[in-house]
Amino acid sequence: TFSNYSEPNRTWVARIPSSANIQGTTVKYVFYISDGTLASAWGRISGDGYQTTWDEGTVNPFSYTVEAPLPVELTSFIALAEKNRVELNWSTATEVNNYGFDILRQVILRQAQDDNNWEKIGFVRGYGNSNSPKNYSFVDSNPTAGKVLYKLKQIDFDGTYEYSKVVEVNVETPKEFRLAQNYPNPFNPETIISYSIPEFMVRQAQNDIHLTLKVYDMLGREVATLVNEYQKPGIYNYKFSISNYQLPSGIYIYQLKAGNFIETKKLMILK
Repeated sequence: TFSNYSEPNRTWVARIPSSANIQGTTVKYVFYISDGTLASAWGRISGDGYQTTWDEGTVNPFSYTVEAPLPVELTSFIALAEKNRVELNWSTATEVNNYGFDILRQVILRQAQDDNNWEKIGFVRGYGNSNSPKNYSFVDSNPTAGKVLYKLKQIDFDGTYEYSKVVEVNVETPKEFRLAQNYPNPFNPETIISYSIPEFMVRQAQNDIHLTLKVYDMLGREVATLVNEYQKPGIYNYKFSISNYQLPSGIYIYQLKAGNFIETKKLMILK
């Protein structure tokens, strides 16, 4: 409701029901003046009864509206590159109907930022409704080397969304083509196979590198193709799960191939 709070001072009071659950947020009061002009003021909702005041001076308002607060008040968003991973951290002060956050990434190699070239790499569920600070984190374990941009797509339960600011990190470019020993080894049922693609290989090919990562038994028979695609320079971590291939216990060979570069190592499945 909107009522005349103090006639001598010509101060008006907006009272918002507590069910609105927006205490502590800032809202905008827009006053529609009888002569057709507008006046507005910002007020912070506080205290019992959710009320604030606005001194109208000599204005004689006859109606008002209150603009709804943003569903999520994002207070910080940072990205930190460490070796072969990027850690994203962000915080919110308040949340209303917050379903969660899509994590979006864009790699800048030779061109400028492209608003149509963002890829979704993950999702973090929100707290829904909250009047207290909340902290979030997400780890990009396979960042492409070079300048990498990140942003958040905050999504409400009704499907509406809003983007955060863009943060930027520089991920170190590998200096050599390398296939690491899988870890753990022996393993069951999963292991991580890491490998790196250096920038010079992309420069030589004048394009992304076509790469394959395959697994063979000790007789040389191919039993699994893990990667078969074009990739950019960077450090990659592939999670190999034997449940997808139903392989028996034993020693296997895994091979990474990109152009003229080939490297192989052994792994052991122990059930």
